[in-house]
Order: sequence, then structure tokens, then C-alpha cells
Amino acid sequence: AAVVAGTVQSLTEVDTFQPSERKKLLGFMIATFPTIVPSLSPASKEEVMVRVEALARDSRYKDLQPGLNELLLALQTATSQPSAN
Repeated sequence: AAVVAGTVQSLTEVDTFQPSERKKLLGFMIATFPTIVPSLSPASKEEVMVRVEALARDSRYKDLQPGLNELLLALQTATSQPSAN
């Protein structure tokens, strides 16, 4: 859960990472988070969803909003599926 939260936080690090690096990271998140997040605890899942949704609505991250919206939709779909565990 800490790695997932830290990765989401990295998207906000505009002084540390170039826009291209943050977009690339977001691409990796879109590819992997829908598999990872459903296995987190309910509280951790909720935290990730809230943070991603907040970022997607935040105008400071306009350059990432299409990818953030894609990630949010993928996470909503993945977390609404019955667990395979």
C-alpha cells in the first residue's frame, strides 16, 4: 500500500520530475494499478481512489488529466469486480 501511495504522490512532484517522466509513470500506473489495487485492504483501496480522483480534478495537473481519468476509470472497474482470491 505504501508503494502505491508513494507512486500516486510522485505525480504531484512537479519540482522533482519532468512532465514527460510523470506521464511515463502514469502510463505504468495505468498498466499495473488495476491489478494491484484490488488486492489492497479496503481502507488502502479507498485512499488510492480518493487521491487519484482528487488529482484528476485538480487543475494544477492538467497535463496529466487524460491519463488520470483513464486510471480512475480502470481502478473503478477493477475494484468493482469480484475478487479472484
